[in-house]
Amino acid sequence: MQPMKHYIGDDAHKKYSVFSIVNEKGVMSSCERVPHDKETYRKYLSTLPENSPIAIESVGNWYWMVEAMEQAGHTPILVHPRKAKLMMGRINKTDKLDARGLAILGLNGSLPEVWIPPAEIRDQRELSRMRMALVSVRTKFKNRIHATLAKYAIVIDEVSDVFGVKGRELLKESIKELPFETRQSVEEQLILREGTIVDATIISAPSSTKNRDNARDNEMHSTKKGNQWYFGMKAHIGTDTGKGLVHSVVVTNAQFTIHKSWISYCTAKSKLYTGIAPIPVRKGEQNMKEKASSGASIVKATDIIN
Repeated sequence: MQPMKHYIGDDAHKKYSVFSIVNEKGVMSSCERVPHDKETYRKYLSTLPENSPIAIESVGNWYWMVEAMEQAGHTPILVHPRKAKLMMGRINKTDKLDARGLAILGLNGSLPEVWIPPAEIRDQRELSRMRMALVSVRTKFKNRIHATLAKYAIVIDEVSDVFGVKGRELLKESIKELPFETRQSVEEQLILREGTIVDATIISAPSSTKNRDNARDNEMHSTKKGNQWYFGMKAHIGTDTGKGLVHSVVVTNAQFTIHKSWISYCTAKSKLYTGIAPIPVRKGEQNMKEKASSGASIVKATDIIN
């Protein structure tokens, strides 16, 4: 004799889920509320009848619950929430009624299913979602700048894209007509644009030699040249000598002295630049280079400024 099949509805919320179970004869069991603690949730799934189909609405936090159901040997069914509510046909709405409604739709075979992408695709989707969010923020800033220019009757007709290379040059000149605070605001918004790996490294670095607790950060030290104190970070930037592209950035405190072992971070034809520049040498003066056994060279920062 085959075991009786059960259909389960999971009305998921942010901090808890309400489960309802109905067997193939239509007999409904009492609902149970399960907190969204991973260990507790998985433990409850292990008590359910084996290989049960579990209907869950496509709420914002369904990823980890679907994975837990799959790991427990059940079959998750992702459901379109709006269509499911219409098919339930209920005027009253409670957690228990929603969970029972999902279980009954599963019993009737009328669940409005939604495709569940594999875990790898679910992970990759975050890249496009992040890009959409960043593009939306960029568009908002551009619209704010356009609105600011319109407030002061500043028109730039020479280019089709004000935020292109040529357009930005014209924009920087045009905003000089704006009042001080307004001009400062536009300039700050213009900073938000694409950058390089070096930009990202500098932006993510600590803003001082103290940490968030206002205590001295052992990993960051300040350096003194003459009567001036400099920020205590040194960036070791590995670039390709052929194309000039940056392939690696290593950040250390300013007291760190470059060592031959760091050459392993570079390719055979790469140069390693250090971000602290000594007193500029006269143009044409021969730059000092220290040859390494790997064939790479450590180039002083004076090579950059010439």
